[in-house]
Amino acid sequence: MSPRSKDKDQLFANNLAAGMGQHEAYLAAGFKGSKGNAANKSAKPEIRILVAAIFDRAVDQLIVDKKWVTREQVKSYFRAAD
Repeated sequence: MSPRSKDKDQLFANNLAAGMGQHEAYLAAGFKGSKGNAANKSAKPEIRILVAAIFDRAVDQLIVDKKWVTREQVKSYFRAAD
């Protein structure tokens, strides 16, 4: 697989993870073809793994944000209690 093809696959996976439909994500990544081609591409294990990894990174960032919010709420509570 050429580097350019890998870039397009990554972009396709990013588009899917962002909520685009299969065909829209396929065309936006620079691929040409039918809805069937987009469906076949999205069903490939390597694409599914990429999308799952993107979701995992997003969830990890949300957990960090939740921890920060909780810390700030606790700080705010103790400032108000003083």
